[in-house]
Amino acid sequence: MITHVPEFASLGNRVESGLFSDIAGQFASEHPVREELHMLTDPHGLFYPLFVVPMVMFYNTKKIKENELKHSWSDLFNEKFKVILPNRDKPLSRAVGAYLKHEFPDKFPEFEERAVYEGSPPSVIKSVISGEYDIGITNFSFAMMAEGRGIAINPPKEGFILLPQVIAWKKGADEKLKVIADLLMHEDMQNYLSKQGCWPALSGIPIHDMIAYNGRLENWQGWESYIEEVSEFDQYPGK
Repeated sequence: MITHVPEFASLGNRVESGLFSDIAGQFASEHPVREELHMLTDPHGLFYPLFVVPMVMFYNTKKIKENELKHSWSDLFNEKFKVILPNRDKPLSRAVGAYLKHEFPDKFPEFEERAVYEGSPPSVIKSVISGEYDIGITNFSFAMMAEGRGIAINPPKEGFILLPQVIAWKKGADEKLKVIADLLMHEDMQNYLSKQGCWPALSGIPIHDMIAYNGRLENWQGWESYIEEVSEFDQYPGK
């Protein structure tokens, strides 16, 4: 399985599920994760992080002046700003919603009432460019491509929200299937991912300097905590 981590939230405890092989752990011992992402190494050996997609806020520069922003995820709670995210069941929105619910529990209910979950990451960008919404959330690569079209990225002091892409093997899988991870960890592939604004796991590959905003990495609480927070967001009553 190659997928964003929020897709595992419905499993409950991934360690106790008995569904996964430790091939990921074997692969990690052969291909250590780069130092900047070493905290994402799975102590249980069930996930191998191929790369991380950073989630960013961006805003319409005609509707918001930079001095109105705190450069914090708390900007999303400013009632002056209309906020849009992709559909609520998208991995991006689940990762962001999980973070906001966990870190701002008192403000989150009001945010859920006011924010709009609609469409895809590209359509969210169009909605902010058009001025229909003031702030949107998307992945870093999409936001980079859209800069200069009347929007700018709002770098949060807490760090960008992480959407890790992992590979996991089911229990009983043939170890020869590590060849899939070999392909994805090839230098050419990891270089390509880096150019798209992702944070690649392979050491020696250039990584965007935005990783300096790495508060979420420094405060990483482990895979179980991450998945549990997504699960709690999924179960939130919503609107």
